[in-house]
Amino acid sequence: MAIVRLLFLYPHSLHRATLIAGACRAVKVFQEENYLANWIQALFNSLPPEDYVGKTLVLGGDGRYFNVEAAQIIIKVAAGNGVGKILVGRHGLLSTPAVSAIIRKRKASGGFVMSASHNPGGPDNDWGIKFNYSSGQPAPETITDQIYGNTLSISEIKTADIPDVDLTALGVTSYDDFTVEVIDPVSDYLELMENVFDFQLMKDLLSRPDFSYAKELVFIMFGSRAPDFGAASDGDGDRNMILGKRFFVTPSDSVAMIAANAQAAIPYFQSGLKGLARSMPTSGAADRVAEKLNVPFFEVLFSKNHMC
Repeated sequence: MAIVRLLFLYPHSLHRATLIAGACRAVKVFQEENYLANWIQALFNSLPPEDYVGKTLVLGGDGRYFNVEAAQIIIKVAAGNGVGKILVGRHGLLSTPAVSAIIRKRKASGGFVMSASHNPGGPDNDWGIKFNYSSGQPAPETITDQIYGNTLSISEIKTADIPDVDLTALGVTSYDDFTVEVIDPVSDYLELMENVFDFQLMKDLLSRPDFSYAKELVFIMFGSRAPDFGAASDGDGDRNMILGKRFFVTPSDSVAMIAANAQAAIPYFQSGLKGLARSMPTSGAADRVAEKLNVPFFEVLFSKNHMC
């Protein structure tokens, strides 16, 4: 194994921004000496060793400022803590749902998502880090609370003395019993999406000239020659906007609408839904769909502390 250096430091309280599954702060805060390494080490200190020692973890982000530098820090701290392999997207890129999909497909023990969600990026704006578990789900608050507690008491960071990994080219780099594989940031997620949706049907619908620009979508859908259906998605694919002819479908109702038509319209759900869930403030449309379909329904707690 590459030489592991111990970086000794005093604990501090800068990490109260540890929220749902991770931390979200200004870029300049994360650029402070050992700030990010502190949080990553605190994460490993919060996990049972069997969850990461010798295991595979996924790493990627939304392409915002500081992601590439952060990826190198995370790789070195992961190696220092005995992680066996890191799967990292080329150029440090992986969308939030892609990280989740790769964790499941490649049977990884978890993964890091470098994203501040909808917050603006850039040197004067925000950066964030989240951790997902072995099913691709966000780490629970029991873990994030431990991470915060550990950032207050941490005294050393284990980091491997290895060079920066070339994230521009696909391939494998090995350091004794630690390996970094740079993977295509799209292919695994694309494979999953092709099994979930009928891409050709979507292409036929969305290739119409009047669907070319999302920023004009509202004007098109409220115009005199509006089509029956319009849709847009954000950059990392975890938010959507759906419109009908001269009316909006609220995000709350769009979830219910997708669920109600999933079995008939989405190939992945041809055998039916296993259940439905919504956040506590979301409208009750999904509840009624779940009741109609006779599938389990869950309400998930939500608060301002879960925004990142």
